[in-house]
Amino acid sequence: MRRIPRHIDLPEPPSPWRRHGPAVGIIAAVTIGLGCGLFGWGLSAGLPPQAAALLTLLAVTAWVGLASGPLSAGADDVWGGVVRAAAVADASLVTLIVLGEWGGGVIGWGTGLGVYLLWAVLALAGALAVQSARTPRGRAAWAVGMAALAMAAMASLFWSPGLLGALGPDARMATARLMLWINPAWAVTALAGSGVEFYWLEQPVLYSLARMGQDYPPPPTPWWAPALLWGALAAGLGLASGLRGSLGPWLHGT
Repeated sequence: MRRIPRHIDLPEPPSPWRRHGPAVGIIAAVTIGLGCGLFGWGLSAGLPPQAAALLTLLAVTAWVGLASGPLSAGADDVWGGVVRAAAVADASLVTLIVLGEWGGGVIGWGTGLGVYLLWAVLALAGALAVQSARTPRGRAAWAVGMAALAMAAMASLFWSPGLLGALGPDARMATARLMLWINPAWAVTALAGSGVEFYWLEQPVLYSLARMGQDYPPPPTPWWAPALLWGALAAGLGLASGLRGSLGPWLHGT
């Protein structure tokens, strides 16, 4: 009678670098190409360096907010998902260095640090939300949800006119403050635009689309407020994920 071996030799799983390294490299290359390419295009189109730099900062902020969750969903473990999302924010440091050199004074050391902090917490929140799901379908759903949430937050000045017009003075001011507190794009321009006297709500196109600034004065909002709120969201998601990982076996009796 044939004996069944007690031990089965299985091949070792691939290293984390082999599993995630190629994806991280592609993400970094695309991110650097997007940021530096857009800045170069702006300069070649005749934009002043300050305007090209601010345009690039807004575009990269939108890229970080929209792409971090979906790119993280390609990993089947939390570490891989966080690394992929972090590559979006970390590779954007190259764009910040380029803007610091040729952006007409928009980016200094303090400003660059603040912008990177905003990008980092935005990417981390997207990754941890996506990786809170256990199945590929769940991660895909969370990725879509986080991208939609980030887009809604960054576009709050565009979809809010009807809502603000329907509210009373006190509720309107509280709602307007919340819309700015959750808006990373607003924070980036408030942080980087102050040195070149860029005021978002005074730009012709946005002034005609947004009631805030036109009919209602924008409430004073510190640039770090969105970083604080998105960072708190990331911390909460990370804590929930950690607790689930540590308490899951105990709750399920394994």
